[in-house]
Amino acid sequence: MATYDAGTYFIYELDAGTTYNFLEQNFSGPYTYDDTEADNTFEVGDDINDNAIVTTFLGTLTVPLNGGGTVVAMVGEFSSVASNQRVLILPDGVPPAYVTLPDSIDLATLDTSDFATCFAAGTGIATALGDRPVEELRIGDRITTADGRQVSVKWIGRQTILTRFRCDRARMIRIRQGALAEGQPNADLTVTGDHGMVLDGYVVNASALVNGQSITRVPLSALPERFTVYHVETEAHDVILANGAATETYVDYVARSSFDNHDEYLALYGADTDIAELPMPRISSARLLPGHLRARLTQGTQGSDAA
Repeated sequence: MATYDAGTYFIYELDAGTTYNFLEQNFSGPYTYDDTEADNTFEVGDDINDNAIVTTFLGTLTVPLNGGGTVVAMVGEFSSVASNQRVLILPDGVPPAYVTLPDSIDLATLDTSDFATCFAAGTGIATALGDRPVEELRIGDRITTADGRQVSVKWIGRQTILTRFRCDRARMIRIRQGALAEGQPNADLTVTGDHGMVLDGYVVNASALVNGQSITRVPLSALPERFTVYHVETEAHDVILANGAATETYVDYVARSSFDNHDEYLALYGADTDIAELPMPRISSARLLPGHLRARLTQGTQGSDAA
């Protein structure tokens, strides 16, 4: 089951469309929400408490902390408030004075997506001076493409993953050393399931490569409750090297607004920009893998241990 330890909540009232304006604060005591289901995750539409007041989960919202940083708050619908009102619920232990509340909430922009396409911290991105951990890259740094060019980092997107809201869908994909080809990757590589690896002229979502041995889903027990993943954006949709394996840079299949530091991008560039996709077919499920790739991955399981 999924739980959320909640503190103060705030009522927002419908303005127009899907937009709700701040109305008032409620000083309720700590309360633990629980979806009482066996799937261990909150999903949009879940009723997440079993008392007389029904709370329906609508999504999450990243709220700035005063002095820097952010906190993820839950947005829901209470049966005890008017039908034209919604509530924003802070995590327990976060005093209202510590946050900068939004003046309004647009339900259409809540984080309800499970689409995350990023590298785990510690992933080595190739540069002319050797691999650098992805979390240490900065805007303007030069990185090496798979065909040997040097391109500049335009932006590093950071996305916080909360297993309590995504649970099984938060599981990362671990690609063992040498699983894709000899020396590729050159060390175990961990990415999100929708991140595209580049193989034989295809962009293949990592989840489609899972074979249960050399490429596996990371067990939930090995994931912290909260962790950060990173995405590298360059001027184009490039193929770069992550732990020596060819992989894609950011392409705007997932909105930059889903990243924690989207405001940084807007401050730098004024508006989100489109990126033309690589001229390669994308494979998003295992059943679409070409036979030769399936055979290679099967061969790569020989002598491998499951995660």
